[in-house]
Amino acid sequence: MYAPTALLPVALFSLGPGELIFIAIVLIVLFGARRIPELGNAIGQGLRNFKKGLRQAEAEDANERKSITAQDAVELEESRSKAQHHDA
Repeated sequence: MYAPTALLPVALFSLGPGELIFIAIVLIVLFGARRIPELGNAIGQGLRNFKKGLRQAEAEDANERKSITAQDAVELEESRSKAQHHDA
C-alpha cells in the first residue's frame, strides 16, 4: 500500500540515526576528519554573512520607503498650497 501524498515530504526529509551516521562517515571519507571543523566554520560564517546581508537589505528597503513617503508628503503639500493660491 502506498503512503498518502500529504505525508510524502515529511518522509523524504526525516533522518534517523542510521542516516546521520552514514552522512558523517561520507563526510569524513570525502574531506578528512581535520577539515570537517573548518567546513563547519565556513558554513557558519557564510550563514551569518547571509543573514547580515538580509538585515541590511531590509533596513535599506525600510529607509527607501520612508524617504519616498516623505517626498510624497512634501509634493502633496506643495500641490495643495498651489491649489489654494490658485483658488484664492
